[in-house]
Amino acid sequence: MKKSIKFRSMKTQILTVNKIHQICKLKKQHYGFSIQKKKNWFKRNIKENYIHNMIYLKEDLIGYNCLRTHYIKKKIKYILFDTIIIDKKFRKLGHSKKIMKYSIKIIKRFKTVGILFCKNKMKNYYLKYEWKVLKNDNFLKSKKICMTYDLDKISIEKFKNNFLLLIK
Repeated sequence: MKKSIKFRSMKTQILTVNKIHQICKLKKQHYGFSIQKKKNWFKRNIKENYIHNMIYLKEDLIGYNCLRTHYIKKKIKYILFDTIIIDKKFRKLGHSKKIMKYSIKIIKRFKTVGILFCKNKMKNYYLKYEWKVLKNDNFLKSKKICMTYDLDKISIEKFKNNFLLLIK
């Protein structure tokens, strides 16, 4: 019998307390920290209009991604691709590919730029999905790599100059 996998996408404002708990519990697998610390971080940093993409096996959350909509100086819209996690027991089954493809559809639907920050070891994973490394030129003072999706929607220099103002 085939297992029942369901894909759900919803904004923060309609997430239940139970769903937030499930998200924090799943994130704990990768990041450590207590579930309570994760919940506190969630309350402080996740806004009502953010999009949460989730994969469920029956009622168990097995995959998660958050897309955070932001503006630079109220002019340049971008979506921060934040967190992609698959439960350790369900990796290597194509679930991250499903979340990634769906997230890219959302970025395209919003007709904006996607941005993510990752460690070097994850760079090749994102390159498979046509994310591009934003040449650093030391404009970011970070050990993480900045990658973009559909940056051609605005000029690279315009983005870098305005993004610098945002992260300072």
